[in-house]
Amino acid sequence: MSKLPEIQSKKGKLNQTLMSSKNRKKRKKSWESLTQISASLAPDMKALLKERNKLAQSIGFDNFFEYVLAEEEITKRDFLNLVKELDLQTRHIFVTSYLEEKRKELKIEKTMPWDIEYRPEAKVYRQKLVPVPKARDKFFELLTAIGLDPENLLLTIEKNKNIPFSGLMLPRE
Repeated sequence: MSKLPEIQSKKGKLNQTLMSSKNRKKRKKSWESLTQISASLAPDMKALLKERNKLAQSIGFDNFFEYVLAEEEITKRDFLNLVKELDLQTRHIFVTSYLEEKRKELKIEKTMPWDIEYRPEAKVYRQKLVPVPKARDKFFELLTAIGLDPENLLLTIEKNKNIPFSGLMLPRE
């Protein structure tokens, strides 16, 4: 049984705390919990990445990254140069402006990771739920289209539960 809906729900609540809690200790605890969740998912993510690379290799590419670049008709060099240029053009803005602005706004000595997402104006929202049968069918259709067998996945979608909208992105009909 997949724990994905449960994990998504927990992550959503922790992210809301990061964005809206005035209490810095609560934000830090939420950030640490999110870090632990990410670490616990790492083995599954690595397995999925390996499967994705195998799929790309089966059609003649070294890895999935190379496949995506070919699909987008961009060379690896051009892509990496673009990323490097974006980093050069934006890093100073983030470091000197945004982090400094946050530090002053929160009246703290140093901005930490759990301070970055805090927005006092953030509104708590309720996630819309996608009915599982509809989402599951679309998801399986997508997996089948890219050559994966939906019945043999590391994760499964439980048939009688709803999925948080942000937990599964599907094209609209």
